[in-house]
Amino acid sequence: MKKLLSFLSIVLLANFIYAQSGSQPFITSGDFTVPAGVTSITIEVVGGGGGGGINGTGGGGGGGYSLGTYSVTPSEIIPVTIGAAGGVNTPGGTTIVGTFNQATGGEPGVSVPNPEVGGGGAGGVGSGGTLNYTGGIGGGGYYTYFGGGGGGAAGSLGNGSNGGDTIPWTGICQTPGGSGGAGGGIPAGSGGKGAGFTDASCNITDPSAPGMPYGGGGGGGNGNGGGPGLGYSGYALISWGSNPCTNPSDLTASNIDLTSAMLDWTENGSATTWNIEWGLSGFTIGTGNTQVVLTKPYLLEGLMPNTSYDYYVQADCGGTGTSTWSGPFTFQTDVLGIADNAIDGFTYYPNPMGEALHISANSKIDSVVIYTVLGQKVIVLNIGTTTTQLNVSNLSSGNYFMKVISKGQTGIYRLIKN
Repeated sequence: MKKLLSFLSIVLLANFIYAQSGSQPFITSGDFTVPAGVTSITIEVVGGGGGGGINGTGGGGGGGYSLGTYSVTPSEIIPVTIGAAGGVNTPGGTTIVGTFNQATGGEPGVSVPNPEVGGGGAGGVGSGGTLNYTGGIGGGGYYTYFGGGGGGAAGSLGNGSNGGDTIPWTGICQTPGGSGGAGGGIPAGSGGKGAGFTDASCNITDPSAPGMPYGGGGGGGNGNGGGPGLGYSGYALISWGSNPCTNPSDLTASNIDLTSAMLDWTENGSATTWNIEWGLSGFTIGTGNTQVVLTKPYLLEGLMPNTSYDYYVQADCGGTGTSTWSGPFTFQTDVLGIADNAIDGFTYYPNPMGEALHISANSKIDSVVIYTVLGQKVIVLNIGTTTTQLNVSNLSSGNYFMKVISKGQTGIYRLIKN
């Protein structure tokens, strides 16, 4: 009988200890039931990002942030409302957990009279916690040409950064719009860039970008078919106790291009969110570019050609903490301007180009990408035949590079546009 009681005591103790440690994230609204034996929970909330405005208006504001620890009763049911993503000219929603804490969403971007720059939406505000931060303000747009960048959401490290203002129209449209503001630390998302144009005559749109997870504000649109970016929805995390968070391992980089690389790693625990920090090779951890990642592998873009980069990865286990950083892993982007005819039998004409470029190869051409000399992709096509004609009439005059992949071979060729 004593042995039976001892066994039952061990089982009950194990269940009690298990109940004392855990976390539950929310990306949609629902209810949280306090586990047996738990009398204290930590709540972290981020409001939804505001949407960008149309026709060269401001970016949306980032969502607010709040973190606090509260007393609860086992089996208590606590409602959780996740702030909605801000749509076109629409604010982000408020994230609320019971009667404890909340974070309002960012305001949308709006238009301002010509020739002013402005209209960025205000950032959301956290309240009710021991840490309460404010989302970044959306950057200003210029009526009706260029959009402002979205504001970054507030996070665990502080307020979100403001989105970047665009520039006034000077008679030439070639500008990318305002830059997105950075998030204020995990789990805050960055704001999206504003819409602009890649050519001088306002014909080729450089699209706006949506806000990033969680709570990033959307970039403002432009007045020639470039719609605004949407905000990203809010987030809540309820946690109790503590568990170790296991380091990722086996970092890799594949499909390396002139301006991008596919990053991957092995998750050794149960994390579904990771933090990436990257920069030029040799950078000090804590000084690089950061990104919250929800799926892997992850396509890292915006790199420079012929450049060596390092990246680190950290697992985010929610309320049970984060792992230490794994890395660095070093990789090199492709080189611009290597010798022509890297693919046997590949030909292209005319060069300099006019309205069209004819290409052919002995084997099926898988893909063609044309870059500016700065590494910006301006044409991306999947071909699937041995010969085709590319429409290059929308490219501005100047120098370009073309990357061709055919039957496992890669060639990079110099182009000139008249």
